[in-house]
Amino acid sequence: MKRLFLLGIIISLLISTVSCSTDKQNITDNQNSETQNAKHDHNWESSVITAPTSTTPGIRKFTCTVCGDTYQEEYELTKYSSEEIYAIGEKSTAEITTFNKKGEEKSLGTGFVIGSDGRIVTNFHVIDEAYSIQVKLGNMTYTVDKILAYSEDIDLAVLKIPAENLPTLETSTELQAGGATIYALGSSEGYTLSFSSGTVASPERTFDNVKYIQHNAAISHGNSGGPLFNVYGQVIGVNTSTNPEGQNLNFAIAVSEIDRLPKDGPFTMEAFYEKEGPYFETFIGDYVVYEKESNDSISTAQIISVNGTTISGNINKSTDIDYFKVSIDPGKKLTVLMVPDSILDGDGILCGLKDSNNVIAAGSKQTVNQRNTYTLLLNVLQHILYISKYRWQISSILLCQVKLPHFSFLLYINMIKFREPLFFM
Repeated sequence: MKRLFLLGIIISLLISTVSCSTDKQNITDNQNSETQNAKHDHNWESSVITAPTSTTPGIRKFTCTVCGDTYQEEYELTKYSSEEIYAIGEKSTAEITTFNKKGEEKSLGTGFVIGSDGRIVTNFHVIDEAYSIQVKLGNMTYTVDKILAYSEDIDLAVLKIPAENLPTLETSTELQAGGATIYALGSSEGYTLSFSSGTVASPERTFDNVKYIQHNAAISHGNSGGPLFNVYGQVIGVNTSTNPEGQNLNFAIAVSEIDRLPKDGPFTMEAFYEKEGPYFETFIGDYVVYEKESNDSISTAQIISVNGTTISGNINKSTDIDYFKVSIDPGKKLTVLMVPDSILDGDGILCGLKDSNNVIAAGSKQTVNQRNTYTLLLNVLQHILYISKYRWQISSILLCQVKLPHFSFLLYINMIKFREPLFFM
């Protein structure tokens, strides 16, 4: 009986221990379940510690706004299909139209949103000489009120439109691999949101100290300023130009060049136009004044008061000198363009400037070797370069002596610029 009793006690103790152990496990499971439930009830906000690249995962930190708990996890870039890339880009890619002072359409291009507050990147050559700029984004059209930054040398500009909470595009400065898939989006020949795909032909080329990505995705006139995407939906370049002498030799400025833009802005559209306006706002024949004789001396000089005047007159003999009086604001330059109406019947041009004291301030003599209009025009352009080096602070007298039977010339008071643009879109 004693053995049976002891065995019973041992069995009872074992049963009690197992029961106790089971109860503890149940309590632990319940606690873990409550902990998990508590974690799911947290309000997590994420922040990027290290951004991922195409080859290295990034690290994202999560912080509970309620209790302050944190944890971290790795994550990789998401590759998107072409349909998904288009869906990402279409909400933030804009069509840009510029206008001259007369309200006439001047140029067409593309831009993309980099700031939800209305910041848009495009090419400088898209907005060059613009008096006003319109941006069409989705079903909305905005008028640009400021140019935040720009550079003619880098050929980039950042515009500002009066808008808020705009969807933005992510950019990446990571050097792309040769042969990597890329996508272009823009207003090709005015066809809004035209989409094309291709590959990176060369990850990096440098022209005039500006970094470009060479690619073969189809782009046309109107694509300038538009985004070039990688497979992760990031903008890697700003489509800029193409070489028409080859096939699919297309170039996009690397987005890293945006950071190199001068910090001397912003500029109002009025200030931008004053600084980067066109060489000539008027052209030959827009506003014509006919020569009135006698204007053969300073005292009888014909007064020209409208900027951009075309003067039509005659030189009847080599001793004929016609005087025209113009007023120039301080800091401005005077440009005179002379164009004959017919085949040349002379051997040169003598043109100069006298001040109100009859003192010659500048002068130039050009010999015409071939008797045709084109040759004369080239010689006169050389003359413009010579004259434009001078500045006048007072009213001046324009002296022109031309050995021609008939002539016309354009008088324009402004800064004159000469440059040779690349093959822009």
